[in-house]
Amino acid sequence: MGTTWIGVPLEESADAIVLLIPQKNMALHVPMRTEQVIQGKIIKAEKGQLPPQVLIIHTPNTITTPLEQGLPHELVKFLVEII
Repeated sequence: MGTTWIGVPLEESADAIVLLIPQKNMALHVPMRTEQVIQGKIIKAEKGQLPPQVLIIHTPNTITTPLEQGLPHELVKFLVEII
């Protein structure tokens, strides 16, 4: 018997989905206790309307893949803070 997920897909519940090119490598897959600011260039907003400047804060253990400098990475975020 298989397991059926009865939840809201991340894409539907997220405030924003962006394609970001990080400015530096970030080991977000390593458990941490503190928040980190993710810096980089947003090249596409797949969901949500974003102003020219956005502050993306990684809440500990919510993104479980590393970011590599210069390589595009899709970020799904639930809280977007505008600076």
